[in-house]
Amino acid sequence: ARQLLVQIVVDLQCSGDNGSRESATRMLSIFLQSGALKCLVRPCGRSIINALPLHGVAPRLGTIALEALGQLSMVLGMSMKPWVGVLIPHIVETMQDHSSFSKQQTSLRVLGQLVSSTGYVIAPYFDYPNLMSMAASVLPRTKNAPWALRCEVMRTLGILGAIDPQRHAAITQNLQKNSDSELFLDDTGKSLLSEASVPSYSISRRNNVVRGIGSAPTDGFGGSPLGGARAHSLSTDRVPG
Repeated sequence: ARQLLVQIVVDLQCSGDNGSRESATRMLSIFLQSGALKCLVRPCGRSIINALPLHGVAPRLGTIALEALGQLSMVLGMSMKPWVGVLIPHIVETMQDHSSFSKQQTSLRVLGQLVSSTGYVIAPYFDYPNLMSMAASVLPRTKNAPWALRCEVMRTLGILGAIDPQRHAAITQNLQKNSDSELFLDDTGKSLLSEASVPSYSISRRNNVVRGIGSAPTDGFGGSPLGGARAHSLSTDRVPG
């Protein structure tokens, strides 16, 4: 099993064929779902994260890699802490792809898995002030989408935890005044999100969304969408070089 895991990582790192990398990523997902094999994954966590094809690949491969990332987060737990600041901007960028309901649902689910496994709740609203409005903006655009996508939005907001509306409004107002904000920039200083994909935050809008959700069926959702979460904070330092 250890040799298989090593071969999977090698295929992800060295293969130039998308088909081979997709097969390796799918194999990794199966590996991560096996309880007996999870102990072999932890020592290789850094190599696996760096090898996952998350950037500059075909959409299908990117989505599969994102799913594997979520599963890896659940296995590694707090060991994912050093990568939070690197991974969340990419997840949020994927969340804004309104051309694919599946990709949006996957990105929301992975965000919830990463947040819950590291205890990184509440703090994302301050580190990424537009996160609330970005997640909520998925709902008005998906009236004909599967109910599972709407549930995933509310579930993720529940995992992120509750925040004082006045405090968050003050942060977002300050953000709007600063046109040169450096939020969601990559290492080269290039913006990861277009201005059109960053709608302004509105507390009343979120409340309307929650009221609308409350009137819809809840089969398969498993209780309140805004379930409680303990308030933790953690450093979002980038991965050590």
